[in-house]
Amino acid sequence: MKITEALEQLRAAAELLRHEYPDLPADETAWIDTLDGMTDGLDLAEYLAERALALQSMERSAKERSDTMRARAKRFAAEEERLRGIILALVDAAGGKKIVRAGLTLSPRAVAPAVTEHDASLTPIQYLRQPPPVPDKRAIKEALSLGAEVSGWSLSNGGRSLSILTK
Repeated sequence: MKITEALEQLRAAAELLRHEYPDLPADETAWIDTLDGMTDGLDLAEYLAERALALQSMERSAKERSDTMRARAKRFAAEEERLRGIILALVDAAGGKKIVRAGLTLSPRAVAPAVTEHDASLTPIQYLRQPPPVPDKRAIKEALSLGAEVSGWSLSNGGRSLSILTK
């Protein structure tokens, strides 16, 4: 039975019962039992409620799984970063030039200085974007690069990263 048909059937039965037995709605148990016997609407409501509870359970499970996978991805990223640091140290120990091997090339790369937040609440108003007030990191970096001082911000020393090519 379609939902719209079940709704119409339930409404019609309720209207008929109210008209023929005006005192029946006062007895909640008798009212529901009578509607249940006359229509399929309450069975449909029960089925849909069970389905909603199952979906709620699946949603919780999916969120838990997502949190677990997000934590796993963070561990993978941290381990990758650690390995890249070790590889970069090995490349440096070998003279700091690119290393070509049969299956890959290891190349040290310079990393541009990045803006480092210390306390965003100290950010001067001219370095906030609207709305809502959000630090404009591009403007902050430009100002810091030109030697200006921006409260709550500094410029990192940049550094190096490792490029691993497999072509």
